[in-house]
Amino acid sequence: GANEAYKGSQEASTGILGMLDVIQGDFKRSISESKALEEAAVKEHKKLSDGRSVSKSQKEKSIQVKKQFETETLDELSQQNSELTRETSAMKSALVELAALEEECGIGASYEERKAAREEEMATLKEAIEVFDRLI
Repeated sequence: GANEAYKGSQEASTGILGMLDVIQGDFKRSISESKALEEAAVKEHKKLSDGRSVSKSQKEKSIQVKKQFETETLDELSQQNSELTRETSAMKSALVELAALEEECGIGASYEERKAAREEEMATLKEAIEVFDRLI
């Protein structure tokens, strides 16, 4: 023995090599799984980013449509207010004219006031007839 080369425990070396093979297999599987997970995460991130982009675009379009609606509504409101002002002015003028006509026609006067006015008008007409009769 002393001159023979040390060959170590052959059974133990098979065990160590076997363990190294198992470890190498585990590392390869871990790397493969990590790559698959990373690729899935990248796809999910891209999907979310695209979704946000579409969502943002849709929201911007919605804001634009709502602003346009607001502008149109405010324009219509302004036109309606102008028309209301014109119509209110016309109504006030008509009410003033109506009040003047009611006063001329005696509307709003009591029965006694209207009766007295009619009697006075009839008396005036009788006097006018008498004056014309004297002239003829």
